[in-house]
Amino acid sequence: MEKMVVACPKCQKQLRVPSEGDLGITCPHCRFEWEIIRSQGANVQAHINNIEEIPGLKDIPLDQLQKVFEKIKNTKVNVMVVGGTGVGKSSTINGLFENAGVESSAKVGESGRPETMEVKSYSLNNVVIWDTPGLGDSTEQDARHIQKITKLLNDKDEDGHPLIDVALLVVDGSSRDFGSVYKLIKDVIAPNLNQNGDASRLLIAINKIDKIKHHSYWDTVNNCPTEKLQLHINDLVTTVQDRIEADTGFRPEIITYCAGESDNGEMLQAPYNLGKLLSFLLDRVPSKKRIAFSNDINKDKKNFKSNDEKENYSAKVEKTIYESFKEVVVDVLGSAAKIAGEVLKEVVTSPQVRKVLKDLGVAALKSFFTKGK
Repeated sequence: MEKMVVACPKCQKQLRVPSEGDLGITCPHCRFEWEIIRSQGANVQAHINNIEEIPGLKDIPLDQLQKVFEKIKNTKVNVMVVGGTGVGKSSTINGLFENAGVESSAKVGESGRPETMEVKSYSLNNVVIWDTPGLGDSTEQDARHIQKITKLLNDKDEDGHPLIDVALLVVDGSSRDFGSVYKLIKDVIAPNLNQNGDASRLLIAINKIDKIKHHSYWDTVNNCPTEKLQLHINDLVTTVQDRIEADTGFRPEIITYCAGESDNGEMLQAPYNLGKLLSFLLDRVPSKKRIAFSNDINKDKKNFKSNDEKENYSAKVEKTIYESFKEVVVDVLGSAAKIAGEVLKEVVTSPQVRKVLKDLGVAALKSFFTKGK
C-alpha cells in the first residue's frame, strides 16, 4: 500500500502512514493518539522559477528560499468545531474547507443528523479539523463530551503553545433554547481559554439565520435577510452577547450566517455570509499560520458568493494572507534576508512569488467572493 507523510497534530513530527482508508494513529514520538478521516495526501509541492530575478532576493540562496515554502507546507493549523447536535457543524466545515469530508453523507447544505460521538480529526493539507461530539442528547453523554472538549482545549504542542489555534462554536439561530450554549461557554470554553490567557481564540457563529422567522422574511432574490429579519438578527446577537458577558465578563464577537441546505442535490438555501465567517475565522488563527490555513479554503465560488457587504471580505482575506507570508519570510530567513518595507512588498507581490502561492493554492482568493456564477 502506498504511503503518505502527515505531521502529528501535537508534536509536528512527520510520520509515514497508509495513504488510504481511515486511520487510528499513535505518534511514536509523543504518544499522542488521533484519527485521520479521509486524509488528503501529501502537501502541494512548491516550484520556484527564476527566483534570482525577484527584487530583494537575488542574493539569497535558493535553499534558503525553499525553507520559506517548506515552512508553509509543513505548518499545521488546528481548528476545533464545537456545537450542539444538529446545529450545522458538518455543513459549515464542508462549506469553508476544500474536501473536508466531515460526515461525508452531509456535504455542504445536505440535511442529515450529525452522529459524531468521539473527537475526530480530519487532516487536510495544512488544516486539522477537530470535530467534537454534539451536546444536548443527555446529561450523562454531555458530561463525557465536555470532558473531551476540556482536554483538547488544554492540550499543548511541542513548543508548549495551545494545540487548538481557534475554537469555532456553531449555534443554531432558529433554536428557542440557548441554555446549553450558555452553559458550554460559561462552564467549559471560557474558563479553559481564559486559563490559557487567550479568549480571542473563540469565534461564535450563529447558523440558520434564515430560519429565525417565517421564510417570507428572507430575500430569496438577493439571498440575504430582509430589513425586518436583520432587526431580529441584531436583537438576537445583542441578547447572546449580553448573557455571555454577564456570565463570563467577556463580550464576544458573533458572526451570523447560513451554511446552506440542500435535498438530494437540489439547493434549498444557498450559503450566506460564509465569506465573512471565513474572514473572521482567519483573523483568529496565529498570524504566521494564516497563509498555511488558506491552502485548504474551499474553492467553490458559490459558497462565498453572498455576504452582508459591510466590509470587503475578499480584500481583507487576501491582505491577511500576504501579510502572513511576509511574516513567514522574515521569521524563516531572519537577518540573513535583510528584507524590509517596500522591498519586502515587492517580493511578495512579484509574479514569481505569486506563482508559488498559486501552486500552494493560496493565490487569487478574490475569485471566491465574486458575484458572478
